[in-house]
Amino acid sequence: YSREAGLRVAVVEGDVGQEDLLVPATVALAEVSRPVLWLRELEPLSFRFVGCISPQYCFAESILAIKDLVDEALTRGFNVIVVNTDGWVGSPSAIEHKLALARWVKPPHIVTLSEELFEVFSRCFGSLCKVLRAPRPPAPRERSREERRELRAQAYRKYIGSGRVRNLKLSSLSIVSSGALAGSRVGLEEVRRMFDLPDNLVKNVLHAFKVLNTYYLIWRGDPTPLKDFTPNAGVRLLRAECLEGLLVGILDCKMRDVGVGVLVSIDFDTGDVGVQTPWEG
Repeated sequence: YSREAGLRVAVVEGDVGQEDLLVPATVALAEVSRPVLWLRELEPLSFRFVGCISPQYCFAESILAIKDLVDEALTRGFNVIVVNTDGWVGSPSAIEHKLALARWVKPPHIVTLSEELFEVFSRCFGSLCKVLRAPRPPAPRERSREERRELRAQAYRKYIGSGRVRNLKLSSLSIVSSGALAGSRVGLEEVRRMFDLPDNLVKNVLHAFKVLNTYYLIWRGDPTPLKDFTPNAGVRLLRAECLEGLLVGILDCKMRDVGVGVLVSIDFDTGDVGVQTPWEG
Protein backbone atom coordinates (compact mmCIF):
# COMPACT_ATOMS: atom_id res chain seq x y z
CA TYR A 1 0.00 0.00 0.00
CA SER A 2 2.80 2.41 0.84
CA ARG A 3 4.62 1.63 -2.39
CA GLU A 4 1.48 2.16 -4.44
CA ALA A 5 1.03 5.51 -2.68
CA GLY A 6 4.33 6.61 -4.22
CA LEU A 7 6.58 6.07 -1.20
CA ARG A 8 9.95 4.34 -1.17
CA VAL A 9 9.54 1.25 1.00
CA ALA A 10 12.17 -0.94 2.63
CA VAL A 11 11.87 -4.07 4.74
CA VAL A 12 14.37 -5.25 7.33
CA GLU A 13 14.00 -9.01 7.75
CA GLY A 14 15.03 -9.48 11.36
CA ASP A 15 14.23 -13.18 11.82
CA VAL A 16 17.67 -14.80 12.12
CA GLY A 17 16.15 -18.29 12.09
CA GLN A 18 13.91 -17.88 9.04
CA GLU A 19 15.79 -15.16 7.17
CA ASP A 20 14.04 -14.96 3.81
CA LEU A 21 16.18 -12.27 2.15
CA LEU A 22 19.61 -13.92 2.45
CA VAL A 23 20.51 -16.89 4.68
CA PRO A 24 19.74 -17.80 8.31
CA ALA A 25 22.13 -16.32 10.88
CA THR A 26 21.90 -12.95 9.10
CA VAL A 27 19.47 -10.06 8.98
CA ALA A 28 18.99 -8.22 5.70
CA LEU A 29 17.56 -5.10 4.09
CA ALA A 30 15.63 -5.01 0.81
CA GLU A 31 13.59 -2.51 -1.18
CA VAL A 32 9.98 -3.40 -1.89
CA SER A 33 9.94 -2.23 -5.49
CA ARG A 34 7.02 -4.38 -6.64
CA PRO A 35 4.17 -6.42 -5.15
CA VAL A 36 5.39 -9.67 -3.60
CA LEU A 37 3.80 -12.63 -1.84
CA TRP A 38 6.96 -13.72 -0.02
CA LEU A 39 10.06 -11.85 1.07
CA ARG A 40 12.20 -14.45 -0.74
CA GLU A 41 11.12 -12.75 -3.97
CA LEU A 42 13.15 -9.66 -3.01
CA GLU A 43 16.89 -9.08 -3.49
CA PRO A 44 18.88 -7.90 -0.45
CA LEU A 45 20.55 -4.50 -0.65
CA SER A 46 22.60 -5.05 2.48
CA PHE A 47 22.92 -7.49 5.37
CA ARG A 48 24.60 -8.11 8.72
CA PHE A 49 26.03 -11.45 9.82
CA VAL A 50 24.74 -12.28 13.33
CA GLY A 51 26.05 -15.83 13.66
CA CYS A 52 23.17 -17.79 15.17
CA ILE A 53 19.67 -18.89 14.21
CA SER A 54 17.91 -18.06 17.48
CA PRO A 55 17.92 -14.55 18.99
CA GLN A 56 18.13 -15.94 22.52
CA TYR A 57 21.74 -16.93 21.73
CA CYS A 58 22.63 -13.60 20.07
CA PHE A 59 20.44 -11.21 22.05
CA ALA A 60 22.54 -8.07 21.60
CA GLU A 61 23.93 -8.90 18.16
CA SER A 62 20.49 -9.33 16.60
CA ILE A 63 19.31 -5.98 17.98
CA LEU A 64 22.46 -4.19 16.85
CA ALA A 65 22.21 -5.68 13.37
CA ILE A 66 18.58 -4.63 12.92
CA LYS A 67 19.29 -1.14 14.28
CA ASP A 68 22.26 -0.81 11.93
CA LEU A 69 20.14 -1.74 8.89
CA VAL A 70 17.32 0.62 9.89
CA ASP A 71 19.88 3.43 10.08
CA GLU A 72 21.21 2.44 6.66
CA ALA A 73 17.68 2.44 5.21
CA LEU A 74 17.14 5.96 6.54
CA THR A 75 20.44 7.04 4.99
CA ARG A 76 19.33 5.56 1.67
CA GLY A 77 16.25 7.79 1.75
CA PHE A 78 13.44 5.28 2.28
CA ASN A 79 10.15 6.82 3.43
CA VAL A 80 8.71 3.69 5.05
CA ILE A 81 10.76 0.99 6.80
CA VAL A 82 9.06 -2.19 7.98
CA VAL A 83 10.98 -4.30 10.50
CA ASN A 84 9.81 -7.91 10.46
CA THR A 85 10.80 -9.48 13.77
CA ASP A 86 11.22 -13.13 14.66
CA GLY A 87 8.51 -15.20 16.35
CA TRP A 88 10.30 -15.57 19.69
CA VAL A 89 7.63 -14.06 21.97
CA GLY A 90 6.62 -16.84 24.36
CA SER A 91 8.84 -16.12 27.38
CA PRO A 92 9.90 -13.17 29.57
CA SER A 93 13.33 -13.15 27.87
CA ALA A 94 11.63 -13.00 24.48
CA ILE A 95 9.54 -10.01 25.52
CA GLU A 96 12.65 -8.29 26.91
CA HIS A 97 14.31 -8.83 23.54
CA LYS A 98 11.44 -7.19 21.64
CA LEU A 99 11.21 -4.31 24.13
CA ALA A 100 14.96 -3.69 23.83
CA LEU A 101 14.70 -3.86 20.04
CA ALA A 102 11.95 -1.23 20.02
CA ARG A 103 13.85 0.93 22.50
CA TRP A 104 16.87 1.13 20.18
CA VAL A 105 15.12 1.21 16.80
CA LYS A 106 12.65 3.88 18.06
CA PRO A 107 9.79 3.10 15.64
CA PRO A 108 6.83 5.52 15.39
CA HIS A 109 4.52 2.48 15.18
CA ILE A 110 4.56 -1.02 16.71
CA VAL A 111 2.17 -3.67 15.39
CA THR A 112 1.36 -6.78 17.41
CA LEU A 113 -0.71 -9.83 16.50
CA SER A 114 -2.02 -10.72 19.94
CA GLU A 115 -4.06 -8.96 22.61
CA GLU A 116 -1.56 -9.92 25.33
CA LEU A 117 1.42 -8.43 23.48
CA PHE A 118 -0.64 -5.38 22.59
CA GLU A 119 -1.25 -4.74 26.30
CA VAL A 120 2.44 -5.20 27.17
CA PHE A 121 3.69 -2.85 24.45
CA SER A 122 0.95 -0.32 25.13
CA ARG A 123 1.97 -0.12 28.80
CA CYS A 124 5.66 0.20 27.91
CA PHE A 125 5.50 2.46 24.84
CA GLY A 126 2.01 3.95 24.94
CA SER A 127 3.24 7.54 25.36
CA LEU A 128 6.28 7.11 23.11
CA CYS A 129 4.83 5.65 19.91
CA LYS A 130 1.57 4.33 18.47
CA VAL A 131 0.94 0.67 19.35
CA LEU A 132 -1.49 -1.15 17.06
CA ARG A 133 -3.01 -4.62 17.13
CA ALA A 134 -3.57 -6.37 13.82
CA PRO A 135 -6.01 -9.29 13.71
CA ARG A 136 -4.45 -12.71 13.34
CA PRO A 137 -5.70 -14.98 10.57
CA PRO A 138 -8.46 -17.22 11.98
CA ALA A 139 -6.42 -20.38 11.35
CA PRO A 140 -2.77 -19.46 10.78
CA ARG A 141 -0.64 -22.26 9.42
CA GLU A 142 2.35 -22.94 11.66
CA ARG A 143 5.51 -24.31 10.06
CA SER A 144 6.77 -27.53 11.60
CA ARG A 145 10.34 -27.86 12.86
CA GLU A 146 11.14 -30.01 9.81
CA GLU A 147 9.73 -27.39 7.42
CA ARG A 148 11.77 -24.62 9.06
CA ARG A 149 14.90 -26.75 8.87
CA GLU A 150 14.32 -27.48 5.18
CA LEU A 151 13.74 -23.80 4.39
CA ARG A 152 17.04 -22.96 6.08
CA ALA A 153 18.78 -25.69 4.10
CA GLN A 154 17.31 -24.36 0.84
CA ALA A 155 18.58 -20.86 1.60
CA TYR A 156 22.09 -22.15 2.40
CA ARG A 157 22.20 -24.29 -0.75
CA LYS A 158 21.07 -21.43 -2.96
CA TYR A 159 23.56 -18.92 -1.57
CA ILE A 160 26.62 -20.98 -0.60
CA GLY A 161 26.20 -23.38 -3.53
CA SER A 162 26.62 -20.53 -5.99
CA GLY A 163 30.15 -19.89 -4.73
CA ARG A 164 33.51 -21.61 -4.91
CA VAL A 165 36.16 -22.67 -2.41
CA ARG A 166 38.63 -19.88 -1.68
CA ASN A 167 42.01 -21.05 -0.35
CA LEU A 168 43.41 -18.61 2.21
CA LYS A 169 46.14 -18.33 4.83
CA LEU A 170 45.26 -17.87 8.50
CA SER A 171 48.16 -15.44 8.79
CA SER A 172 46.54 -13.13 6.21
CA LEU A 173 43.16 -12.98 7.95
CA SER A 174 41.77 -10.99 10.84
CA ILE A 175 39.69 -13.45 12.89
CA VAL A 176 36.99 -11.62 14.86
CA SER A 177 36.43 -14.28 17.50
CA SER A 178 37.29 -14.88 21.13
CA GLY A 179 37.76 -18.59 20.56
CA ALA A 180 40.67 -20.83 19.57
CA LEU A 181 41.61 -18.85 16.46
CA ALA A 182 42.31 -15.77 18.60
CA GLY A 183 44.62 -17.63 20.97
CA SER A 184 48.34 -18.22 21.13
CA ARG A 185 49.61 -21.66 20.16
CA VAL A 186 50.43 -23.99 23.07
CA GLY A 187 52.68 -27.05 22.77
CA LEU A 188 51.26 -30.49 23.52
CA GLU A 189 53.92 -31.04 26.19
CA GLU A 190 52.54 -28.08 28.12
CA VAL A 191 49.03 -29.52 27.76
CA ARG A 192 50.27 -32.89 29.03
CA ARG A 193 51.84 -31.31 32.13
CA MET A 194 48.98 -28.92 32.82
CA PHE A 195 46.28 -31.61 32.83
CA ASP A 196 48.39 -34.70 33.59
CA LEU A 197 47.14 -36.42 30.45
CA PRO A 198 48.12 -40.00 29.64
CA ASP A 199 49.80 -40.67 26.29
CA ASN A 200 46.72 -42.32 24.77
CA LEU A 201 44.79 -39.04 25.20
CA VAL A 202 47.57 -36.62 24.27
CA LYS A 203 47.85 -38.22 20.85
CA ASN A 204 44.22 -37.23 20.13
CA VAL A 205 44.84 -33.55 20.89
CA LEU A 206 45.58 -32.06 17.47
CA HIS A 207 46.23 -28.47 18.52
CA ALA A 208 46.01 -26.32 21.64
CA PHE A 209 45.56 -22.57 22.07
CA LYS A 210 45.34 -20.26 25.04
CA VAL A 211 43.31 -17.06 25.51
CA LEU A 212 44.01 -15.40 28.88
CA ASN A 213 43.52 -18.31 31.33
CA THR A 214 41.41 -20.51 29.05
CA TYR A 215 42.81 -23.41 27.05
CA TYR A 216 41.18 -24.43 23.78
CA LEU A 217 41.93 -28.03 22.84
CA ILE A 218 41.22 -29.19 19.29
CA TRP A 219 40.39 -32.87 19.66
CA ARG A 220 40.03 -35.75 17.21
CA GLY A 221 36.98 -37.96 17.79
CA ASP A 222 34.86 -38.27 20.93
CA PRO A 223 36.07 -35.79 23.61
CA THR A 224 34.30 -37.59 26.47
CA PRO A 225 37.46 -39.30 27.88
CA LEU A 226 39.21 -35.94 28.01
CA LYS A 227 36.52 -34.39 30.20
CA ASP A 228 37.63 -36.45 33.21
CA PHE A 229 41.02 -34.72 33.08
CA THR A 230 39.73 -31.21 32.29
CA PRO A 231 36.75 -30.64 34.62
CA ASN A 232 37.32 -26.94 35.28
CA ALA A 233 35.85 -23.99 33.41
CA GLY A 234 39.24 -22.96 32.06
CA VAL A 235 39.13 -25.53 29.26
CA ARG A 236 37.11 -25.55 26.05
CA LEU A 237 37.03 -28.78 24.06
CA LEU A 238 36.49 -28.49 20.30
CA ARG A 239 36.08 -31.49 18.04
CA ALA A 240 38.09 -31.03 14.86
CA GLU A 241 35.18 -32.45 12.88
CA CYS A 242 32.92 -29.63 14.12
CA LEU A 243 35.15 -26.88 12.72
CA GLU A 244 34.50 -28.02 9.16
CA GLY A 245 31.08 -26.83 8.10
CA LEU A 246 31.18 -23.81 10.41
CA LEU A 247 29.24 -20.81 9.06
CA VAL A 248 31.35 -17.64 8.89
CA GLY A 249 30.67 -14.02 8.10
CA ILE A 250 33.03 -12.17 5.77
CA LEU A 251 34.00 -8.53 6.36
CA ASP A 252 35.92 -6.19 4.09
CA CYS A 253 38.84 -4.02 5.21
CA LYS A 254 36.40 -1.46 6.65
CA MET A 255 34.56 -4.17 8.64
CA ARG A 256 31.50 -4.02 6.38
CA ASP A 257 29.54 -7.26 5.87
CA VAL A 258 30.14 -8.45 2.32
CA GLY A 259 29.56 -12.20 2.33
CA VAL A 260 28.81 -15.42 4.15
CA GLY A 261 30.77 -18.64 3.76
CA VAL A 262 31.30 -22.14 5.08
CA LEU A 263 34.60 -23.34 6.49
CA VAL A 264 35.37 -26.46 4.47
CA SER A 265 38.92 -27.13 5.67
CA ILE A 266 41.47 -25.84 8.15
CA ASP A 267 45.05 -26.99 8.75
CA PHE A 268 46.70 -25.46 11.80
CA ASP A 269 50.11 -26.88 10.86
CA THR A 270 50.27 -25.20 7.43
CA GLY A 271 47.88 -22.33 8.20
CA ASP A 272 45.71 -23.18 5.17
CA VAL A 273 41.98 -22.41 5.27
CA GLY A 274 39.32 -23.29 2.70
CA VAL A 275 36.10 -21.26 2.66
CA GLN A 276 33.26 -21.80 0.21
CA THR A 277 31.54 -18.50 -0.55
CA PRO A 278 30.08 -16.54 -3.49
CA TRP A 279 32.09 -13.48 -2.35
CA GLU A 280 34.83 -12.76 -4.90
CA GLY A 281 36.55 -9.83 -3.21
